[in-house]
Amino acid sequence: MFGTLLESVGKDTTSKWLTLIRAPAVVFWVIGAFTWWLAHPDVDVRAWLRREDAVTLLALLVVAAALLIGTSVLMDQLARPLLRLLEGYWPPWLWLRPFRIRLIARAIDRQREWYGEWRRLDDSRPAATAASGPTPTPSKEVAASAISDHRQVVLDQLVHEFPADEVSTMPTRVGNILRSSETYPKERYGLDAVIVWPALWLVLPETTRDALGVCRRSLDQSVSVVVALAATLVWLPWSWLVLIPAVLGPPVVHQVFVIPRAQAFAQVVRASFDIHRLAVYTSLRFPTPTDPDAEPTAGAHLTSYLWRGFSPQGLTFTPASPEPPPPAGSGPL
Repeated sequence: MFGTLLESVGKDTTSKWLTLIRAPAVVFWVIGAFTWWLAHPDVDVRAWLRREDAVTLLALLVVAAALLIGTSVLMDQLARPLLRLLEGYWPPWLWLRPFRIRLIARAIDRQREWYGEWRRLDDSRPAATAASGPTPTPSKEVAASAISDHRQVVLDQLVHEFPADEVSTMPTRVGNILRSSETYPKERYGLDAVIVWPALWLVLPETTRDALGVCRRSLDQSVSVVVALAATLVWLPWSWLVLIPAVLGPPVVHQVFVIPRAQAFAQVVRASFDIHRLAVYTSLRFPTPTDPDAEPTAGAHLTSYLWRGFSPQGLTFTPASPEPPPPAGSGPL
């Protein structure tokens, strides 16, 4: 029956509808339908659908599609503001300030603790290596060394998620992950990511843009799932069971999906600056840095030029690259 309805609507229209529907919206309405069914066990939905004619069913299909599409658009719009809240960019309310300060202080203490443990493990490695002579190392020591190495790798990753400057620390883990990718270009190359990003985006190759887009969309979609699960509280009058996905779902999704996808997005942002930053110099005809030690100063000059229009004293634009000749046979007809 529904297959016939879909055919009557048309394959092209159906495919367009499906592209506009997001998984978080489906999750929200499926949970709502399930809680309604729990609250109305005497209603035979199948029998009711069989009694209705094709026009009524088609109208219901259109209404359902409209609800799913509208909910998808709403959740897409809510994903970015909620991500900002998850990062720790909270409203400047006075009662939030002490709480924010405590969270930032705890994050700084945690970073220092992890870094101190990483240094201790790193300092103990040469001593352990020197202590091992030509005789085979006991298996228990090898196992302990492997566990220590794994712990050091984990600590290195955790410390890497924080901005190098403690002043830039955010109150949440997601905020520190994304903030570290924003401060990374300035710490290493002297480039302010917020200011340089529009120029960098215009010179990025298509493959890099696609990778950034995929990572960002997956991060936004995972945040939309958090929104959808939290919004299922509206179905609470029908069944208390909705508390399970509404209360337990958001922290699970945050830990399992939001944090790993934020890490992936931050890594791609860093790699974009690592590989393509010199293309900004070339496009603006700025002299490219000659060595790593000079690059932070050159990056600061480039940032100042883009933001305020101030050029360093004695700046001379590099010669413009000649345009490639047109391919053979591409002249005017």
